[in-house]
Amino acid sequence: MASLDHGLLQEAEGGGGDSDRSGDPESEPESGEGEEDVEELSLDRPEGEGEEEEDVFSEVSEDEEPSEDDDEDPSPGAASTSDPDPLADLQKHMDYLRGLRMRLLARLSRGGRTSLLHDSVESEFFVIDGDSLMIEHVEDSTFRHGQNLHLFYLVERFLADLTNKGAKYVIVFFKDAESMWSNNFYLLSLRMALILHLQNNTEVPVFSDFTNCFSSKWQDFLHENYPYFIMISDQAYHLANNKDVCTYMLDVFIYHTLGNEINVVLTSGMCSDVRRVYGYHVTSKSSGVATLQKGQKKLERAYKAIVSTLSKHFMNESIGDDQKHRRNMQEEVKQDLSQLQCLLPDGSDIRRLVCVVSCSVTLKCFMNTLKTTETSQIENAKTGTSNVEKDQVLSFEEAKDLCRLYCVHVALLIHLPLTERAQKTTGFEWSKPLSHFLELQNMCGYLTLKNIGSTKKWSRDMKHLCDLSDKLLFTNVVLHSRKSDLTEFNIQLGEVIEGEYQRLWDTVSKLASGCDIGKAFPLQATTRNILQENDHSVNEGPLEVIPEVGLIPLNIPLVNEYASDILKDLCTVRSNTRMMTSLARGKEFDERVHWHSSKKLSDDFDRTKSSTMGEKSNDPEVRKQMLRNYQKLVRFHRLYGSTLEGNITKNIVTTEQGIVAPKKQSSNVSAGKSKKLPPKKKADIIAEENIKKKQEKEDLKLRDQWNLISRNITKEIFENFDYGVKKLDEFLKKCSGDTVKLIAEMDVLDSCFILWVDHCQTTETAKRNNKMAVEVLKRIQNIMDKYEKMLEKNQLKQISAYLKELGLNNLAQTIPDFDQKPLKSKATKKNSCEVGVESARFQLTYMGPYLIREERSDPDPRITHFIPDTWQRELLDAVDNNESAVIVAPTSSGKTYASYYCMEKVLKDSDDGVLVYVAPTKALVNQVIATVYNRFNKALPDGMVVCGVFTRDYRQDALNSQILITVPQCLEILMLAPQRQAWVKKIRYVIFDEVHCLGGEIGAEVWEHLLVMIRCPFLALSATIGNPEDLA
Repeated sequence: MASLDHGLLQEAEGGGGDSDRSGDPESEPESGEGEEDVEELSLDRPEGEGEEEEDVFSEVSEDEEPSEDDDEDPSPGAASTSDPDPLADLQKHMDYLRGLRMRLLARLSRGGRTSLLHDSVESEFFVIDGDSLMIEHVEDSTFRHGQNLHLFYLVERFLADLTNKGAKYVIVFFKDAESMWSNNFYLLSLRMALILHLQNNTEVPVFSDFTNCFSSKWQDFLHENYPYFIMISDQAYHLANNKDVCTYMLDVFIYHTLGNEINVVLTSGMCSDVRRVYGYHVTSKSSGVATLQKGQKKLERAYKAIVSTLSKHFMNESIGDDQKHRRNMQEEVKQDLSQLQCLLPDGSDIRRLVCVVSCSVTLKCFMNTLKTTETSQIENAKTGTSNVEKDQVLSFEEAKDLCRLYCVHVALLIHLPLTERAQKTTGFEWSKPLSHFLELQNMCGYLTLKNIGSTKKWSRDMKHLCDLSDKLLFTNVVLHSRKSDLTEFNIQLGEVIEGEYQRLWDTVSKLASGCDIGKAFPLQATTRNILQENDHSVNEGPLEVIPEVGLIPLNIPLVNEYASDILKDLCTVRSNTRMMTSLARGKEFDERVHWHSSKKLSDDFDRTKSSTMGEKSNDPEVRKQMLRNYQKLVRFHRLYGSTLEGNITKNIVTTEQGIVAPKKQSSNVSAGKSKKLPPKKKADIIAEENIKKKQEKEDLKLRDQWNLISRNITKEIFENFDYGVKKLDEFLKKCSGDTVKLIAEMDVLDSCFILWVDHCQTTETAKRNNKMAVEVLKRIQNIMDKYEKMLEKNQLKQISAYLKELGLNNLAQTIPDFDQKPLKSKATKKNSCEVGVESARFQLTYMGPYLIREERSDPDPRITHFIPDTWQRELLDAVDNNESAVIVAPTSSGKTYASYYCMEKVLKDSDDGVLVYVAPTKALVNQVIATVYNRFNKALPDGMVVCGVFTRDYRQDALNSQILITVPQCLEILMLAPQRQAWVKKIRYVIFDEVHCLGGEIGAEVWEHLLVMIRCPFLALSATIGNPEDLA
């Protein structure tokens, strides 16, 4: 059977007559031809440059003007049988396709190798081209033709790796892409089996109803789903004789994808590790859309010429030049499948079905082919032109023997476990007549699978689509039958396998009733050797010397004590062997000083610049200046921290130095001597009175302060509403007395309501801005949430009256001491200030960010600034128990308070314990430093400070601080430095902020190293980890 070879491409490029032009489509076109016929998609270049090329791309030369018939068919499909010469049509587009190839190679070479999946958030949806996926795994070095199961294993392993990493994808097989495999019927049938297997035996979405990338259904699919990228191969199957033409088909798909603003990932060069999948990613740009639209028709005509050429080859070369035989084969397959529904029960194994139909149709078609061949030979003999040798033709008896052995091989395939099917590789290959027969059988298998896939009513067991045949097992069955003596040949198949084979052959006999195919036994009736030895199977290269094998001798007291008797009987390697010599180690030399100056070697920590007081000086003036600089830096950090959180500095006292809880009292209670609390001492009473007086003075001071600024804030609210509210929030944040806070809130509530009344009186209902009403309700909500117990009766009546005036009567009824009387105010009119909707809808529409969520009301003594939620309390318990935890919570949800509590715990425990805070960026390092300076203050021994920092730019008090703020790379330097191990042992806790950087592309390995090296509990904080269970 003829196949499409490079002559097809050469013929298309110049009719086979242009000897000066190379047949390689990737070679550079002469005189720039083709290079100017295609516009490069979204290449990086200055604006305005390349506009001339876009015009050239959109133009169609006179000899390439489409006919009217071409324009009427915008969607190319299979070639029409009325097309007189598809090669001539392809020849017209060769320069264009070669130029397209050159442009794409330049574009693809700029693609960067990157991680394809998002590690911290949900991955984007993408599409995999099924034919590109098959090309990639057929090209795998471990795959050999005939190993169906291994190919399916490679594909499923690749897809499972994507699925396990959270990828969301679909697989697409285009109908026109089937023509790429037309020269190899084995791979063609394997492609159809792969489609059916993925559709029936996996949960992967597979689409096979798109004609090509130009079809309207495909365009609708892209618009509905808009995939992030499409995986496509940039090279066709390397053993395909029509590889160059098939590569052009893939080029068109890539070009069309980039022109639709969809990125492309090449299937070649992809790899993966534990967390990521890497590939060459080519980004599309919006400028490519206009370029594609200009050359859309020309691109479609070139694609149609490619498909027409490959499809014409498929029709003419599949089973000979007689198209009648091809149609007969398709009809025979349909007829046998229809008849087989009566012969085999529902749920039959797909392997049995494909085996009997392919054998039946192959024998019938082969017999018709032999009759045609005999007729032509008789005519040639009469004319004396017959030159066909008898050995080059397979007889019908030999074809029947092959089908019997194939059925035996399928019976073994069904019943033998995979471990018992393993056979050694033979040094034989099929002879040429047998190869042609097997190609015919593969073609029948392909047509069988194609028709099975379109038959929905018949129930079949599709589980074993991945294991329809095994070439190595079949070869060994044939080889064993040929090596045995024909007269004594009798394979002991066993009762089960023999019965399976008998049923298969009986079914084939019923389907091929028009052919006399004989009985199931004997298995062979001919003696011809149809296997020939492969000359390349034996490589007579130089013999390799096998190294001596044995255990390396050990002299370890523990091993000698427990395994001395066993070691004596084991084979050990002699000490003078080459392997033992290579393992010999020289004397270790610990290089600690420079060889020329005897100075101690420095590391990255020593080479990092030390700021302010890091270096001591004997000059008093210098030391004084350094002290001033240090004080300025500390003052800056504290001021920076106060702007972030307010002044909340807390003095820390070490538990060892402070007063511990009274143990005397607890012991008395446990002993039962006294259950009553002892009377307060006079000193304690005086201390409490002093605290009350101090608090009253503080409240009075804050009240006076509010009286001074309240007028300004009220004025700001009337003049600039947003700015006035902001000034109020700043005051409330700094104020520590709840009494003054309540007074301020009520005053501002009155101002906001008056402003809302004025706005309602001057503005039509439809044009009102509800911002003031939202602020009124927000203030009421805040007052009732925080100061409800402090409210007086008149204040409660005022709040309820405001709610009634807003038209929120159901909320007003929830206020204690609700008064039914309306608010007496000259400034209001009936219904003039109502918001116009019910309270629930108003809150959901306008107050989404301010709605109060359900929170715990019981305070936690460990947290003074707010009432922690349940999950926060559990986190604090983990810190108290010195446990590790992974915290995944949204931004501003309070997860950072756990790190501050952890810092406070380390500071209280001792004066030498160290907590390390690891932040990914220097900006975050600066922010955390300021927060620590603002929160904590502690009296430490000389030379020790509360907070230190170490980045690649500078370091300050890195090794003499209790809280070290650093970046991952710097902590790794300290952890690996031998001279810093004494400091490493002092680490009590490590806090990893933004730990999702563990899944990043740059620097992720450093985070991994730290997690492995630390020997203390840690907290991992992040807001975007998608799989916290796996990390924990």
